[in-house]
Amino acid sequence: PATGWAAQPPRPAGGARLFGAPYQRRLWLKRHFRKVPLRYCLLFLHHWLVQGAWRGGRAGWRWAWLRCFVYRMQEYKLRELQIKDRPGT
Repeated sequence: PATGWAAQPPRPAGGARLFGAPYQRRLWLKRHFRKVPLRYCLLFLHHWLVQGAWRGGRAGWRWAWLRCFVYRMQEYKLRELQIKDRPGT
């Protein structure tokens, strides 16, 4: 197994940018997703329209909805853990 600097994955050059290369755009979206209003509605529309879940009919609708539901539940669980880890609670 690698140790030290070799154990760490390489960082992409240039950092996170909205109008950069695809990997930079993905980094930017991951960092700023929590600040976007109506983020789960937008995420549903992305899965439904952009990724083509509409072609699956009812199954595609459920898949897109469940993806958003899982992301929302993960965020709720992280928030719950952050509240529990506060001192004095």
